[in-house]
Amino acid sequence: MAKHLEFLGNYAKKIISGEKKITIRRKTKRYTPGDIVYVHAGGKLLGRAIIKNVMHVRVKDLSDEIARRDGFKNKWELISTLRKHFGDLDDDDELTVIEFELIEKVPREIMSSDFPYGGHDPIKIAELALKYLKDSLSNDDIRILEDVYKSKSIRHVALKMGSLKKRKIVRAVLRKAYKELLERGILRPMF
Repeated sequence: MAKHLEFLGNYAKKIISGEKKITIRRKTKRYTPGDIVYVHAGGKLLGRAIIKNVMHVRVKDLSDEIARRDGFKNKWELISTLRKHFGDLDDDDELTVIEFELIEKVPREIMSSDFPYGGHDPIKIAELALKYLKDSLSNDDIRILEDVYKSKSIRHVALKMGSLKKRKIVRAVLRKAYKELLERGILRPMF
């Protein structure tokens, strides 16, 4: 399963420029050196990165060097920001410092919500599926895709089906259609 690093939107420029090379998270064992991860900031996919190093440190052991590599002026600015993100943070609390390197930037802006469809707009997926895949779709799938195409909204279709929780059903139909469009060579991933 793909791994992702997600950031607030205000970090996007620092990540793209290479100024931000690490991120600090509450204690986690999710990442290991060599992992390839997708990097998102502000709801947009920025690209892919490789995890270079993972260290576990206490708050009191953070350094100015770590702070600079995270895009901050010094240790105190970093700790102040971490306290805003995490709330109470004691000197002995353990954090995970994840060093990463952006190895591939997206060729154009891709919203994180469109990422499951290879960077393609879900409305376009619905349109193409209705045009080329009707022979292999169930009547329920066709109805959902028609509703997505007409309303231009996954949310609207889920509400029409009875609840926002139905979005997972709509998204599953779109992913299935996207996969078949790929297999037939009608679409290619944009990233």
